[in-house]
Formats: sequence, C-alpha cells, structure tokens
Amino acid sequence: MNPPSAFVVVERFIRSTLWAILFCCLSAIPSRGEWITLRVIAPITYLGELVDADYSWTGNFGAFYYNNGNAVLNGYGADTSDEGFCVLLSTSFDITTIDHAAVIAAMANNGDVWLGPFNPLPGQPPVVRFLLPPWAAGHSLALAQVDSNGAVYNTPLNITANIWIPDGEGGNYFPKAMATYDPSRTYWVADLTDRKKSTIGETDLRNVTWEPDYSQYPLVEAVCYLEGRELGHKYSVCSWVNSDQMIGASVTATPVPSSGPADGYLPPTWSTQGTFQVPPGSANLRFTVGEGMSFYIYRDADLISTSTFVANPSTSLNWSLFGIFPDPPNRQTTLQERLFRINAIRDGHTFSVQMSDGYSSHFGPSLYTTGTISDWNGEPLSNPLSVCQFYASIDPSKNWWLTDDTTGEQFPIGKTDVFDGWNPAFNQPVAFITIQLQ
Repeated sequence: MNPPSAFVVVERFIRSTLWAILFCCLSAIPSRGEWITLRVIAPITYLGELVDADYSWTGNFGAFYYNNGNAVLNGYGADTSDEGFCVLLSTSFDITTIDHAAVIAAMANNGDVWLGPFNPLPGQPPVVRFLLPPWAAGHSLALAQVDSNGAVYNTPLNITANIWIPDGEGGNYFPKAMATYDPSRTYWVADLTDRKKSTIGETDLRNVTWEPDYSQYPLVEAVCYLEGRELGHKYSVCSWVNSDQMIGASVTATPVPSSGPADGYLPPTWSTQGTFQVPPGSANLRFTVGEGMSFYIYRDADLISTSTFVANPSTSLNWSLFGIFPDPPNRQTTLQERLFRINAIRDGHTFSVQMSDGYSSHFGPSLYTTGTISDWNGEPLSNPLSVCQFYASIDPSKNWWLTDDTTGEQFPIGKTDVFDGWNPAFNQPVAFITIQLQ
C-alpha cells in the first residue's frame, strides 16, 4: 500500500483539527435540550487547490436562545480566519446559518454566536424559544397569543432544558422553553402560577419586568346600590393587583331591577356584612372586576370615593353606597352660567345641557324665554332673528354640550348658539354725492 500523499495528510489533519474544535466547543455545553445538527462547511485553500471539509455532528444541544429578535448559540466559537467558513444549525423544526462574520464577532463577545432568525423546515410548524429567569422553574407557563377576534388563547409552554450561561462572576442555569406559535400574531409568556405576563414579543426573559396578567383573573359582577337621584351619573372603578398597574373603567348609574332587602357590605367602613333596604326608584352600579382584585369607586362629578373593596365571591359582591355621595356634589370647580340661544323655529322643543360626568339640566317650553337678536357686536342687523333662550350652569372642568331632546340632535361640545343656518346681515351704508365748488 502506498503511503498517503501530502495533500491527503494535510486534509486529514484539517479534518481532525476541525473535529477537535467542534468536540471541545460542544462538549463544554451541558447535554440538555432539543436535538440539533451542526454541519460545518469550511473551504480551505492548500497548495493553490480548494479543499471542501464538510462535517456533521448531531447531539443533545440546548445552549441557544433568542434575544431581541436574534438567537444566541452560547459558548460556541470555532477559530477560523477563512471567510468562507459557515455553520448550518438545524433542529427538528428549523434551520439557521452562522457565517464567518458572526464567528469573528463571537470571538470578541466571549464566544457567543449571534444568529439570524430560524426558518422553519418544510412541513414543520414555526417554533419560538424562550430563556427564562431561574424562578420560572416549577411554575406553570403558557405561550399567550391573540386570535383574530381579539381573544387571548394559550399554548402550553414546557421547560426543555436548564442552560448554563457564564458571566463575569461565574454563571447561572436558566430554564429554556419552547412552543409552536403563529409568527403573524403578537405573543408573550403567561405565568399561570403567579398570574403575570412577560413583555410582548421578547424572548430573552431573564431580566424583563413581569406585569400582572389581568386576563387570568375571571370576571365577576359587582353591584353597588345608590339613591335614585344618582341615575345617569358617571362613576369610575379603579381595580388592581398587589398595588401594581391600575385598571380604570367607567360605569353609569342605572335603575335597580327590583327593590326590597339585599345582603352585602354596609357603610361607612364596609368591614361588616348585613341586610339593607333598597327603596323603590333606587339606582345601582353594575360592573365586572377580576376575581380577587382590589378596587374602589369614585364619582366623576366631585371625585369623592369609597374605601377599598375586594371582589371575593365567597363572601359577597354587593355593596351599599347609600348616604355616601352628597347632593349636590362637592365640585372642585365652581359652576358657571352660560347663555344658550336657539333659533325660534325650534320653539316648543325640550332641550338639555349635558356634562361628561352624567349631570344635566333640562329646559322645556315653560323654562325658556323668547327674544330677538337685532344687533351683532353693537351693529344693527338687517335680518333680526327670533330665538329661544335660557341660562344653564356648567362645570368648566368637564366637557358639556347642548342636546335637542325633541329631535335627539347633539350639538358640538361648548356650542351655545344654534341658529340653524342663520348668519347676521348688516344694513348697507347710505350713499352720498360729494359736490366740490371752485
């Protein structure tokens, strides 16, 4: 048998060297995670000829994750200066490429290789991977997305590996999880144990802030009872979990469906439960709030509020608010009067001035007067207008508007004159002839 040529010896040396590099790099990574295949393609020039060294390695490999839209192959960095060097990284589901520039960048980045997005293999569903904080181990997790109707749906998210990631002081193990998903829809990780959620669209979740996930709190209906004079008035419900981000909702007082005794929490402290009477013609606030969440209520007109309540269906979801809100409201801004003038073609109609807090003033034919606009800014008019007119009090800190209750027309916010197309016209000046005598 003839001894191998120098070319073959060099090729074998290169092959064994690359295998050694791969083995050393990959063996340093914990043997956990999903199965992948690394295919190394390293065109090398020797004695003026091109040698294609093509090697494959398959193993249980888990030290890669996404960060800000890119993937990180932690701990891997093959030391080669050939610009044709690349690594094809394929999993059971998808594939991506590490090119020469990425490898060179990895050498200056403690061996971390940053990859582009993974592309699904033919016939395989898209997969998203997450790197989680250590506390997520043992929690129940889900990948949350929103469907075309705006409803949140969850896909189970299982931790598949614990990845060792070194840092300047040693390192730590971080759980890695993966799930199939719809790339066209937004996504986040839902912590079903603590009922929190991660930042939308982020995959490296080691240091993100997790917020309360209010979609995980089943809604229950709460009922608060008020005097009948509060009908139509606006209230705000502020709810929260653990003093975190607060949710605000607006609710309008409506008639009670029935009167008589009711069981619930009693004022003024609402610390005790008992039976109270709901008189005929009373009002109530009906709204939904997350089960177990804290909330309080304030009236929009004067910001007077209740104590903090907790939505606990096992006790009661009824609260008596009789005697809590003063009449008239203790407004923070003094009411001001405005003159409203309306074209007399609407004479006989009923009008109202509405405010955004639900309070309103109503004016029938017996409550407004008639008059005539005969001048405009002191200038006489050639087309005087007959009008209906009245004064109404408004809160300048609120939005307010005029409504023709007879026709249902609502006029623009802040409009006091409704002239129905009439515009002032002025008398023409008298023409004079000037005669000059010489």
